[in-house]
Amino acid sequence: MIRVKELNEASVTIQWTAFGTSGSYEILWSDKNLPTSQFLPVGQVVGTTSFTLAKATNVPHYLKVVAGTETSAVFETPIGWQPEVQLEKLDRGLIAVPVKEGIFLTWRFLKNEVAGFNERQLTGADFTVYRNDEAIANVTDSTNFLDAKGTAADAYSVAPTNGTPCASVTPWADSYLELPLQKPADGVTPVGDAYTYHANDLSVMDVDGDGAYEFILKWDPSNSHDVSQRGYTGNTYLDCYRLDGRLLWRIDCGVNIRSGAHYTQFMCYDFDGDGRGEIAFKTAPGTKIQWFDADGQVTKESYITLPAEDIASGVTHTDNYVCSPADYRQHLVALFMDWQRQPEVIAHHWPQTLEECFAIPVRYDYPLSHEDAETLVTYFIEEYALQRSSKNLLDEFAGFIYQGPEYLTIFAGDGHELETIPFPFERGDDGLMWGDYAWNRIEPCNRVDRFLAGVGYLDGVHPSLVICRGYYTRACVAAYRFDGQNLQEEWRADSGHVPMDNPFNNQLHVQEGTDPIYGGLAAQGDHSLSFADVDQDGKMEIIYGGATIDHDGSLLYSSYDYLPDGTLAKFGHGDAMHVADIDPDRPGLEIFNVFEEASHAPYGYALRRAEDGTAIFGEHEAVRDLGRCMVGDILDGRGYSCWVNTIGTFDCHGNLVQKETLGTNMPIRFTPDFTTQIIDGVDYLANNGSGVVNDYRHGVVLQPQGTAVNNGTKGNPCLVADLFGDYREELVLRTADDAALRIYTNTEVSQHKLMTLMHDPQYRCGVAWQNNCYNQPCYPSFYYASDMEMSEVLPALKRKPQIFIAGDSTAQSYRSEERPQFGWGEKLLAALAPDYFIAAEHTAESSSFTNQFTTVVNFAKAGRSTKTFLAEERLAKIAEKITAGDTLLIQFGHNDVNREKPERYVPLADFPTALGKFVAVAQENEATPLLLAPISLAATKDETLKALDEELGAYTQVMAQYAADQDIPFINLRQISSDYFSQLSSAEVDSYYLADHVHLNEKGAMQYAQWLAAALKKA
Repeated sequence: MIRVKELNEASVTIQWTAFGTSGSYEILWSDKNLPTSQFLPVGQVVGTTSFTLAKATNVPHYLKVVAGTETSAVFETPIGWQPEVQLEKLDRGLIAVPVKEGIFLTWRFLKNEVAGFNERQLTGADFTVYRNDEAIANVTDSTNFLDAKGTAADAYSVAPTNGTPCASVTPWADSYLELPLQKPADGVTPVGDAYTYHANDLSVMDVDGDGAYEFILKWDPSNSHDVSQRGYTGNTYLDCYRLDGRLLWRIDCGVNIRSGAHYTQFMCYDFDGDGRGEIAFKTAPGTKIQWFDADGQVTKESYITLPAEDIASGVTHTDNYVCSPADYRQHLVALFMDWQRQPEVIAHHWPQTLEECFAIPVRYDYPLSHEDAETLVTYFIEEYALQRSSKNLLDEFAGFIYQGPEYLTIFAGDGHELETIPFPFERGDDGLMWGDYAWNRIEPCNRVDRFLAGVGYLDGVHPSLVICRGYYTRACVAAYRFDGQNLQEEWRADSGHVPMDNPFNNQLHVQEGTDPIYGGLAAQGDHSLSFADVDQDGKMEIIYGGATIDHDGSLLYSSYDYLPDGTLAKFGHGDAMHVADIDPDRPGLEIFNVFEEASHAPYGYALRRAEDGTAIFGEHEAVRDLGRCMVGDILDGRGYSCWVNTIGTFDCHGNLVQKETLGTNMPIRFTPDFTTQIIDGVDYLANNGSGVVNDYRHGVVLQPQGTAVNNGTKGNPCLVADLFGDYREELVLRTADDAALRIYTNTEVSQHKLMTLMHDPQYRCGVAWQNNCYNQPCYPSFYYASDMEMSEVLPALKRKPQIFIAGDSTAQSYRSEERPQFGWGEKLLAALAPDYFIAAEHTAESSSFTNQFTTVVNFAKAGRSTKTFLAEERLAKIAEKITAGDTLLIQFGHNDVNREKPERYVPLADFPTALGKFVAVAQENEATPLLLAPISLAATKDETLKALDEELGAYTQVMAQYAADQDIPFINLRQISSDYFSQLSSAEVDSYYLADHVHLNEKGAMQYAQWLAAALKKA
């Protein structure tokens, strides 16, 4: 009833047979076709029987057409785009952990090893386990193994079945792995206060291309401050450690980068795809890199490169832009003296005098003299500010940086600087335009110095670096691609400042920014961000709190709803956000947030549709900032639970399940059953968390001793990520004395097989941005839960395009007993995707080869011509299996030309008619027919073969003409091979063929497959 009319990367057009009586049709869509799946309306047409779904065709979509009371069957769309996403080339990630029962082994199942799925697992490569180089087990149903006979003295390795074993590992010394640290030296502030250092946020990347992660650790001084808190801080350091504790390099951010959760978001990723990671973050004069030897001694150090224009203006690495109270007072004096030059004053948007701003009588002439400005500053600091709030102790304002250069630097994995550029968005001032003086709490350098950063696949294939400034009022976002040498800016989005009529008294909440395009982005940001493909276009968007930026930098939407009094308002800022497939039966992803604008926001918490930002459920909160929320598989029932501090736990439809909640610090997927655990779920807000892992189903799963979490009541571990082993996440905590990191892994044997989460791009990007501000968890692109459907992990597996081969012996697949003969058909999939696991299956009539992207079904058979292929109903068997979006490769000629065997012979004049029957089968099934010229013969010496080869040339010309006349793709393998072989000697040509100079050996089969693969990719 429904068929494909047109298919491309960005959309699919369907057409159907008219039904019903009104001529009006509603089209329903879903991203899954499970018994529980919902279908959403995506369009309506009248007077036509076709519809274009504007969603990327890298995954199948499911459509139904409704006419009145009649509904069509569900139609599954074919795949039209198969992006090879740039992912890390990881090693096996094998670890061995001692347990009471022996030695527990766990290793990675890589994405390129996946070829299919069944009800319980992803399928593809199976594995052999070796102890001391002796095979001890074959594992097919998971990627872990308990060796009951193992000891601490044994060495283990793992290999894909029939593959090469990985490097061997020995068991850990304990149930956790301890990574020793080199703590930076203590320090003293300019006012004599001592401080020490604590291990804080952690990220990972492969710095040297060996497939194993190195650990990038941020050291926070004990006097690090929230951006709203006054006081000096020590420097921030970033260390790179190998897993054995070897310190490779340290970056000292310098005095001009303040320390705290909101200043340094360090993005660790392989941005250019060379197999070695890079790290990018905000820098300043004084940022330097140190390298260390094996003994932990500094061997070299180097400052970042200052831009030429800054050097020319006198900037040096000894500059110190950190303010004291006296510096700040003089800064205000200069600001007041220059008041009438403020652009907003000139434009008459702000009062013409400062006295009007402070609501006191005008006393002074403008421009202010230095003396008058000092007097007004004294009034502002000692009277006006304190009248607004007793917490406005501006005479103690110290430790902030409101002037001086700001940079963005990207470093190589080995620590050397790759490029330093000006930070994409200047501060402009100390926060005056950003609203930092406008509230009752006067907080210079607060809103202006709120930074975020992230990584996302904005083109669907390559990672981009995203750098942000501001979210309470003005919000600025810039995207970059790194080409191995330079950061190339892709786009910028800037809301513009939120207008004020008085910068010293204006209660900014959720107004628009001044930019006509991006104004809606203002005031919507959170203390973190997320990246996900929310609109199903195959490219990631940036979820910036209450707004979402499309992959191309346009504003996809900004979320608004109505207050109880009927006023339309923005959702506004919130402290916690989760983007995931929270309701697996509703198409697309969802966003669960809390918001802190209280009576000024439509919701205190809400679950939203990720594609357009509209609320699914939520509740207005008139008084409180609810603070934190969480989602996860913690209770029985379909979909994630959603819970909010002090409110309760909801199901994904908004039903209150219970008033009790687990903690909201950080979740972890720690157990093998795909459920969600909570870190410090039994210790929330106690300010002394140790990293307890707990949930409702399992109770306390892990109770670490001698460890600590970070950031006070935020209770963050250093990192939660799938660092090695199977799909489960590891927990990384600091020891209480900051002497080491401890890595905990779960050692229950799993009966499931799932690829490493680090090969899910949404999840891997989330690990990179986890260190933003109020560390938030990341989620895979699929529904990860105890009732997950394996068919939805990699949805493209459900509808992989098939390549059918109709041909003769040169394309045939051969059994081992028929060696050394090969055909290019059995090598085609390996040539199309050489780095991907291939599963093979052989039947009497065909051979099939399948990897993650494609299935090749080879019906080619020795001795067949178009005539005999048809007579044996081999084409009829293809017709039973081929479907929309598939390809039929048609290669005949070698046997058609054989006059000595009438049962095979097809006269040249009849050849197009015979080919047409194959073409018709493809087209009738909405597949693509593709004609292939017969391969060349190695006819350099044999006159009979030369004559045959020349006759094959005639059949090739007829085939080419037929393809041109019928507008059918044609690949002239004969010409490609002839051109190549003409450059070789006779002996070299013969090396591709068997002794008969007609059939192919393995070398020849692979060569022809590679030529064909290259041509197919171009086509």
